[in-house]
Amino acid sequence: MFDFLKPKFTDADLTNLLDVDTIKKQLHNAGLTLENIIENYWVLGYIYGYLVSQTYYYHIDNTKQSKLAISLAFIRLFRNKNTAYAVEAAFYDSFDNTLDNKDFIRGAEGAKNDRASLLLHKTNPDSLYKYLRENNIKPIYDGSIGIQQQILIQLVMAGINVKLVLKDNWALGYIFGMIDLAIQFRGITDQTTFFCMMTGAIEDFFKDKNMTKQAIKLYFDFTENENKDFVGGMKAGRNEYASFINDKEDPFGLAVYFFNEK
Repeated sequence: MFDFLKPKFTDADLTNLLDVDTIKKQLHNAGLTLENIIENYWVLGYIYGYLVSQTYYYHIDNTKQSKLAISLAFIRLFRNKNTAYAVEAAFYDSFDNTLDNKDFIRGAEGAKNDRASLLLHKTNPDSLYKYLRENNIKPIYDGSIGIQQQILIQLVMAGINVKLVLKDNWALGYIFGMIDLAIQFRGITDQTTFFCMMTGAIEDFFKDKNMTKQAIKLYFDFTENENKDFVGGMKAGRNEYASFINDKEDPFGLAVYFFNEK
């Protein structure tokens, strides 16, 4: 009885329902990642328009399911859940102001036109790619993976296990310093987005939720109390990241530190 009131999809159906590969492909062709440009209103508008137009196409009339489908799509767009949740939260927090933004509206219209062309003429969507190229949107160095590799290389060189980093305030500060500046180089200004991206990067580094929680707790404790070793490590990490980006100099400060400690 009243079957027409039941949602058309189960929550499990929504996991991979919305297409995000089209967005990723356009970004890839433009040499960018979403982390580079998540504060660009035109791009946010395009993503919103592209995802929402698909919920209409699939007749997802249930508001809760529509939001869930979009949330799951955000997770697939970004590299980790923390970043996805942060961007989505920041987006909805500023939603009313966003809708008044002309760039956002133009981006959403571009996505709507792309979806229509795809469905009617089988034309590959390219409005996002064209916008990025025509407006000469340049990439901010996406250093999360590269920096994690650089840190791990230094630990291997020094014969240090990742777990030991939590027991050394200077080393922990160094890692946070590199990640901190890597996020700043992306142009992130929203604090919620910033700290969620930092948490995601730390979790990717330690590969352990308990160690991540411990590291984040130490970060807040040490920055609040201005722990001398931790602050010194952060300064060194930031400086080496800046040299890594600006002068293409591989960082070795962490390895040298551990060699000197032996």
